[in-house]
Amino acid sequence: MDYRIKFNAIRDLADARFAASVMAEWMGFSVGKSTDLGIPQIMEIYNWCSGPKLTLELAKELDLEQVMTYCNALQVEAIECNSVQKEALEGRLQNIEYILTEGDSGLTHLIHGKSPENILPLLNLVADDVLDADIKQFSMTCFEAKPDQEAGEKDFTTFYDFFEGLGVL
Repeated sequence: MDYRIKFNAIRDLADARFAASVMAEWMGFSVGKSTDLGIPQIMEIYNWCSGPKLTLELAKELDLEQVMTYCNALQVEAIECNSVQKEALEGRLQNIEYILTEGDSGLTHLIHGKSPENILPLLNLVADDVLDADIKQFSMTCFEAKPDQEAGEKDFTTFYDFFEGLGVL
């Protein structure tokens, strides 16, 4: 079965490589908060992967000139934002796929989204739930390494089990 998968809040190369290994459609990087990765870190991580679309996940308070700085420096293919941000960016950016964080039509990313194109954020990684509900598009949030771990030492067992249950791995 083909799924369209979005990985949210990529923080390190281990997350990005796992997303690419399961053929994710979107690889999301949160931008706009002081704790988010900067352009050099995103570029370094993304350059090690191929396949998923580089997706900016915009903070509500992010200045649109900052968005343009990210887009000019990176090969951004998709932007997750609210409708006000989308309206402001559409005239300035070409060939960008927008994922809306509000509304009921088009490509959205909501827990209770009504759009047939909604990317459902998974709260629990239970393959049978996805199969039983016939979910074709979903997202999952990456997790931080434990304080005593390096990013490359993350335990992806839960993710592996989930994707094996779906038949992706």
